[in-house]
Amino acid sequence: MNKDNVIRLATEGQISEKTEDVVKDPDVLEFLWLPELPEYSETELETRIIDHLQIFLLELGTGFAYIGRQVRFTFNEEHFRVDLVFYNRLLRCFVLFDLKIGEWK
Repeated sequence: MNKDNVIRLATEGQISEKTEDVVKDPDVLEFLWLPELPEYSETELETRIIDHLQIFLLELGTGFAYIGRQVRFTFNEEHFRVDLVFYNRLLRCFVLFDLKIGEWK
């Protein structure tokens, strides 16, 4: 990277043209150091992610902030709890993780 590009990056910040520029594909969670089991509980996975939150945020990509766990929200007059809630300051939107072992509803 040359000096002009470094100065541009410092003054303008990273320019994201599409969602894929900001969000990494977090399918690989080896940083949780889970033993290889045929299945895990949703609670166990959620707890491990919270225990390794800094690494998980880096795995997600750029601009993520942790908001909370088991956050209650209402949609179509039904109440739900979402396992993990993040905010992405670059996309200006919330990113919800609802960890499911079985079928998602």
